[in-house]
Amino acid sequence: MSETVKIVLGAGLTLVVGIILLWLHKIVLTPYLDFRSLAREVGSTIKKCANVIVSLSSGDNDELLRKVQEELRDLAGRVESSLSDLNFRHVFSEAGLVPNKQQSTEASRLLIAISNRMGRNDSTGERHEDLRRILRILKLEINV
Repeated sequence: MSETVKIVLGAGLTLVVGIILLWLHKIVLTPYLDFRSLAREVGSTIKKCANVIVSLSSGDNDELLRKVQEELRDLAGRVESSLSDLNFRHVFSEAGLVPNKQQSTEASRLLIAISNRMGRNDSTGERHEDLRRILRILKLEINV
């Protein structure tokens, strides 16, 4: 085999491997990293707003209450849609890197339920436990 053929084959192989790696990055890695970023955003919001979520009563600061409620509802929708967009979700789920479908639905449901119960003086302990459950589902180690 001549040197020219070896060079052309080497360049072609390099190009094919580069295209495959680029495809893997775009199709597999980027959606996973986007989900992890969203999970960290949920954790940050929970940590930042935990006091408002658990103990702010209706009438204390209704504008702040509404803002946090809207943010929780937005995150609920984004969590479920982000995981449904994740390619090879079952592989990531089996590896323990992302929640399975049932867990992501539960996390979204809990975010909405917490939003609905905010401003009431009842069930603060339940809300606190729901926050912890969401963090466990999203595999975040944050204390609230």
